[in-house]
Amino acid sequence: MNKITEQFICAFDRALKTLIPSAHPPAKRSYPAGRLQETLFQGSQKDLLTARHQMRINHTGEVCAQALYDGHSATNGCQKQKQWLKQAREEEVEHLIWCDRRLREIGGSPSLLNPFFYGASFVMARTLSTLNPQWNMQFIRETERQVFNHLTAQKQYLNFDARSLAIIDQMRQDEKEHEQAAADFEPKSFPRIAQQAMAVTALAMKTLVRSF
Repeated sequence: MNKITEQFICAFDRALKTLIPSAHPPAKRSYPAGRLQETLFQGSQKDLLTARHQMRINHTGEVCAQALYDGHSATNGCQKQKQWLKQAREEEVEHLIWCDRRLREIGGSPSLLNPFFYGASFVMARTLSTLNPQWNMQFIRETERQVFNHLTAQKQYLNFDARSLAIIDQMRQDEKEHEQAAADFEPKSFPRIAQQAMAVTALAMKTLVRSF
């Protein structure tokens, strides 16, 4: 088996596991919501639909995160960065597992567009890192910053759902640490126009996930 074939098989295996979270081994860390009582179903139907929508967005976001970390790792020549990318990706896997579990607890389902978002995110990350290696950590840093801000804003929409909030709080902590680690590798920020483009893309993703 040549190297290209082996890389393709590994990439396909990671994509499959991302799109089928149950294929992953159990998360190393305990489920953040595990010790909290379920209170969501005591609320209104509107609250339940809101929780499903918000956690569905988070789930798709974690699918994208898997693709982004894989895409950046594929062309990164710095062994120290590759090792950190692997560690950060494992934490993002846990986020994916937690979001999938919570989504199913409240009767929700993953977006049908997840395969598309995974593929688009992987291609984008790999293309950027191939064009300019510096963009590896700049892009990750900006991605984690925007995700942290999204999760922070999301807390007000889910103030009735303690179990989802417990997951979000742990994710926020991890994303902030990822952002700082990426900044340590590459202090220079991503260009402002690129940051704005990323924000617009994220908004489009959230809108599409609502319906599909």
